[in-house]
Amino acid sequence: SVHGKLSHTDYQHTEFEGAEAGTVFSNVANALRLEARHRPVAGLGGLEGVWGLQAERTRFDAAGEEAFAPRSETATTALFLNEELPFSWGRLSFGGRAEHVTVESLGSSDPGVDRFATGERSFNPGSAAFGALVNLTPQWNLTSNFGYTERAPKDYELFANGPHVATAAWELGNDALGLEKSTGLDVGAQWQSGPHTAKVNAYVNRFSNYIGLTATGNTRDEEGALNTGDPDALAEYAYAGVPARFTGIEASGTLRLAGEGRWPTRIARSPWRRPGRARGAGCPRGAATRSTWNGVPMPCAPSTPTPTSRCRASRRRAWAPRSSGAAARGAHSWASTHWRRSTACPRATARPAATRCGTPRWRIAAAWSAPTSPGMRGWTTSATGWPTARRRS
Repeated sequence: SVHGKLSHTDYQHTEFEGAEAGTVFSNVANALRLEARHRPVAGLGGLEGVWGLQAERTRFDAAGEEAFAPRSETATTALFLNEELPFSWGRLSFGGRAEHVTVESLGSSDPGVDRFATGERSFNPGSAAFGALVNLTPQWNLTSNFGYTERAPKDYELFANGPHVATAAWELGNDALGLEKSTGLDVGAQWQSGPHTAKVNAYVNRFSNYIGLTATGNTRDEEGALNTGDPDALAEYAYAGVPARFTGIEASGTLRLAGEGRWPTRIARSPWRRPGRARGAGCPRGAATRSTWNGVPMPCAPSTPTPTSRCRASRRRAWAPRSSGAAARGAHSWASTHWRRSTACPRATARPAATRCGTPRWRIAAAWSAPTSPGMRGWTTSATGWPTARRRS
């Protein structure tokens, strides 16, 4: 099978100084990703996997006195593969990626700013990883992965030269930077019993030249002059590649509190009612009323239980938290509560053909993350919520 994805991103934000517009940041990106999954190869023990192509072009611009990076274009083309070989005791996996990256500085789009150098750098990073999964029991397995990774420097790591208000620092790029290289090893254990899971993982990553911001000991005023003694001057930080090691332990788990395999067996019952709800056309007699969301009819269901139905006049209300964690290069993420209401609706012989029945759901999610750049400080948070509906005839 072949799967493709094409995306376009057009982002812009303006930083204001009072009521006056200051620096304007914009980012326009186009990306293409193609994946081809091949069938298991019988002559190679059932080897199966995915091969793919990824291409991306990004244009970045920052116009204004507080722009810390120049206008730039970055083009990336990559070939990748991921293969798995099953065994009676588990499976082995292998992945690889080869890239070609070009980063070009076009200077500033603001005629009044001339501190950015122009130029172009090209890189050819490559990465590879090996993994193994061993089944100890039907519920327990062990995992291990070893990988080698190369990363091309970002445009701002190469060509930055200006005040970065978010980090309260004057950032300097280094156009002589090479590839960031690292090797990593992780070992973990996983447990699963029905819908319940638990994972623990220990990892270590060694970088021969981790690219990050380091203090130079100098200060710069708003004009970029060095060590003027200005009390409002910013500390100067420069991008450099340094040896580094990251180690840690991460753990995650899920526990289903409702539904099949739930614990405890019952949480709550309540009538499923919402303001403005009325019986919709097409709902048979004896069926629950139909609701709408932004004018779209939501599913309906019989209010009388049947042998093939879990529907009741009082619908079950259930909530189930789901979480996941990841830690890599100092980054952490967490997905919090997902809350759903659900019904299960069989086909009713008296229902007209146009009637549909399914599971209306509401979902709420929240996340927090820690910045990976040494020059970034603080936390970011986000929360989203949206209604969805699954229907079946």
